[in-house]
Amino acid sequence: MPDIAIRRLTPEDAARFRAVRLRALQEFPENYASSYEEESTQPEAFHRDVLEQHYVLGAFEGDTLIGTVVMRRYGFRNFHHKATLSAVYVQPSHQGRGIGKQLVEAVLAHAKTQVEQIILAVGANNPPGVRFYESLGFTIYGHEPRAMKRHGQYFDDIWMIKALA
Repeated sequence: MPDIAIRRLTPEDAARFRAVRLRALQEFPENYASSYEEESTQPEAFHRDVLEQHYVLGAFEGDTLIGTVVMRRYGFRNFHHKATLSAVYVQPSHQGRGIGKQLVEAVLAHAKTQVEQIILAVGANNPPGVRFYESLGFTIYGHEPRAMKRHGQYFDDIWMIKALA
């Protein structure tokens, strides 16, 4: 099994990040707040801005980007003690190898130097995702009914938190 390298994505990675992000939105549309229809019309500069404004890690197999995770710090001073974890994705052909865990653990290691807690939302229709985050020390603190509406269908979210300090 080839080695996987985890590193922060830079604006120069925007094209690769965009391609992986669009693939994630197509493969798992119910797992993301955004949609393929919305993001596919955005220029590469949109994804470059994401990479400049947030802490985004990528998992690479050689030169191929196969997974991502995003940490977003809150902008308001009174919320600087926390961040959100989102956009966790590993290409299906690479799932089951612990790459998602490597990505999340790497972002958590960085988060510990920046914030006191990190929160995330995972679809209530995704029990394996809930178990995955629980295995990394996240705990459930809420259930949001009808959190997302996609093509007339509602999806609930489970809200989870992990104290870092």
